[in-house]
Amino acid sequence: MIYKTTNKQFVQFKKECNRWIKFWGLTEWSVVFFHEKINDDCYADCTWNVEGRVASIRLNKEIDGMVLFDPKKTAFHEVCELLLCELDGLARDRFISKSHISIAFHAVIRRLENCVYEKSK
Repeated sequence: MIYKTTNKQFVQFKKECNRWIKFWGLTEWSVVFFHEKINDDCYADCTWNVEGRVASIRLNKEIDGMVLFDPKKTAFHEVCELLLCELDGLARDRFISKSHISIAFHAVIRRLENCVYEKSK
């Protein structure tokens, strides 16, 4: 089953992203938002260029098999990726596999979701 995210959810997603960007002090970043189909099986994604301090955060228009989509929690997750992007880049320069880095990276984000996000409601 394909779930289509709405423009209303996108507006909520952007608003929440901006809230967390301000909360984490990531104001030196130029962030643009997109609401488009992403080929990966994900709710959203974040890409960045550390040197230029520019980032793109996209909300997926179509999510396959989605059950519990929360635009606010998804926004929190993507901004946490931006928060940790420099660490991610440094880790990728080491002799560790990308999958190990991704696992550790998302473990920290899930902890932040469970601690910081849940208490911020």
